[in-house]
Amino acid sequence: MDERDAKRFEKRLLGLREELNRLVQAEDGEVEGGRDSMDEVDQATELIEREFGSLIATNARASLEKVNAALKRIEAGEYGKCQECGVEIPEKRLHALPFALYCVNCQQALEEDQ
Repeated sequence: MDERDAKRFEKRLLGLREELNRLVQAEDGEVEGGRDSMDEVDQATELIEREFGSLIATNARASLEKVNAALKRIEAGEYGKCQECGVEIPEKRLHALPFALYCVNCQQALEEDQ
């Protein structure tokens, strides 16, 4: 991958990191409302929404770690190379999953082993 392509992916990853940070911060900033004035249905709805928000934040944190790792690989000049076999990860795959660690073949092999 040439430097121009790496910079393009870096810009995309930085934007993704910003978006993920907003999701995490939004969930962390949620304040519990006054449950005493709510009926049981409203309380149940609020609980489901809170748990759903927590799940989104957990997934966002995991993705954030992957994005930060990809940015470090760009810095080290290792971005876009399969961590298993060392071949270039196709740009189409990186466009779909900019923090991909493996080429499609290695990813499939790893998933089959699990």
